[in-house]
Amino acid sequence: MKAVLCKEWGMPGTLVVEDVPSPKPGSGQVVVSVKACGVNFPDTLIIQGKYQFKPEMPFSPGGEVAGVIKEVGEGVTRVRPGDRVIAFNTWGGFAEEMLVDADRTIQMPASMDFVPASAFVLTYGTSYHALKDRADIKAGETMLVLGAAGGVGLAAIQLGKAMGALVRSVESGGPADKAGIEAGDIITKFDGKSIDKSGDLPRIVGGVKPGTRVGVQVFRRGGYRDFSVTVAEVEPERTTRTAERETRPKANVDTLGLVVADLTDAQKRELKIKNGVRVESTDGVAARAGLREGDVILSVDNAEVTSAKQFEGVVAKLDKARAVTVLVKRGDAANFIVIKPSR
Repeated sequence: MKAVLCKEWGMPGTLVVEDVPSPKPGSGQVVVSVKACGVNFPDTLIIQGKYQFKPEMPFSPGGEVAGVIKEVGEGVTRVRPGDRVIAFNTWGGFAEEMLVDADRTIQMPASMDFVPASAFVLTYGTSYHALKDRADIKAGETMLVLGAAGGVGLAAIQLGKAMGALVRSVESGGPADKAGIEAGDIITKFDGKSIDKSGDLPRIVGGVKPGTRVGVQVFRRGGYRDFSVTVAEVEPERTTRTAERETRPKANVDTLGLVVADLTDAQKRELKIKNGVRVESTDGVAARAGLREGDVILSVDNAEVTSAKQFEGVVAKLDKARAVTVLVKRGDAANFIVIKPSR
């Protein structure tokens, strides 16, 4: 296959196109036949040796692509050859084929083209993280975007308009799938009620009687669309999982305004972590710092968190007059959050 290679640090003019062997997937990996590749600012940094990651030479820059699964490695079940996907990695995309971990792929909606899909993750992911995880923007607030001329700025305008709950995946054959709702849609209204944040959706859906047909408004590729969906019963095994969650050991850490619970073994496997506690609810200083229900706390002031009881004990020994730094896993990202004491 052909690939754009970086063989020496420098500007884009130093890159070369050469024939290289096609990659072979290892366990948990896939090979993507690249149809389009996004070009981003980090690509210009990584070829100059100015990025935080410095791959061994020669390497292909390019952090996000859209294409078709060519081959899957051992243990891969979430995608299969022929699937249309978005794939993202730190480098490797400026080539006819890209090797990437399977959990770094997203299935593309049938109506999505390869070119816009290849420029989706970094721009919309960055904007969504800024607006929701950092600014916690809400309906009625005013958003100022400085320089809405590039991908991140334009994405911020679209997401700021839409707000609502982002659809991460759609169960095949389920009510949402039958109605035409797709992964990547942003739900802005459900049964006539506005969805200002993702946490609103389960509460509103839970108040609708199963079997009822309701209207759902979504924001998709720059415009609003309306669908009609029938609310289904909750599957028994999901109800069981909820009951199990309620009986897990918990700790009420009043000094931080947190209620945390132990993770189940299944949750640890899914999150690919060995330890941590799940945030059940937040209030006071923790809420103001940006922690939210569903976050997983991995450490507090560099002390690893192993259980809710241990977390409570660690916090009890801390100086209540100074700020506390917690390492929080949210989705695929882990970030430090500083919780400042109330004055």
